Amino acid sequence: MNASTTADSGYDIKERNHSQTEGKTTSDWLAERKSELREVLEEKSKALSRKAQDSLSEKLGNYHSAVRKASESLEEDSETQTAKITANIAQQIRESADYIQNTSPEMIVGQATDRVRKAPMLALGVAAIAGFLAGRVIMSAKDDTPPSS
Repeated sequence: MNASTTADSGYDIKERNHSQTEGKTTSDWLAERKSELREVLEEKSKALSRKAQDSLSEKLGNYHSAVRKASESLEEDSETQTAKITANIAQQIRESADYIQNTSPEMIVGQATDRVRKAPMLALGVAAIAGFLAGRVIMSAKDDTPPSS
């Protein structure tokens, strides 16, 4: 195997030999690559996080519009009390969408972590309810799909 052969990892042996002759050891070179990789992964995770945040905020905005329209429809049907409750729900959804859009992912995670630490049983209850509801949605979606031939 000569000095210009590239290993399976994509690392050029010639490059390694050159870096060692400049006074860098393999561990120094690996530390630099590790640091570079960490930076790239952090940038990508932030971009993905922001994309997910934008998507969730947009979906909540759509839910807000739907619930607000339902509230207006209830108001027209003289269902005043139900319309007020529905309008309050629509407002909470809007505020949630704004919060998600305007808060950094790190801050959201930090606040969620703090809340779970302060009230672990409540967090467990919310998680159980969310899991139950998700299961119901999945099962109902499964029941609605026509059987394939």
